[in-house]
Amino acid sequence: MNRDQRYIRIAKACLRAVNQMTAGKQDISEEVQRVYEAIDEAFRQEFSSLEQEISLARDSLEQIAALDDDSLPVARKLATQALTRISYKENSGPRN
Repeated sequence: MNRDQRYIRIAKACLRAVNQMTAGKQDISEEVQRVYEAIDEAFRQEFSSLEQEISLARDSLEQIAALDDDSLPVARKLATQALTRISYKENSGPRN
């Protein structure tokens, strides 16, 4: 998932929170708090996804680093598997 897609997810979460506001209300502090909470949750979800992808990539790189010099086919297989798993996570659709 690219940076623009991540921003769009966060923006959608914010818009949902803003749309729940009551029109004409004098004190909107509760609504503002809901917007902050929606932003926080969206960031938590995005960072969680990134942390999982980094962990998966790190594990694969460690396995590749431990291979001997004659293990190029195994290294390619590990790299391809990791990329496939990361790509699958990216394309799993919006969480919001």
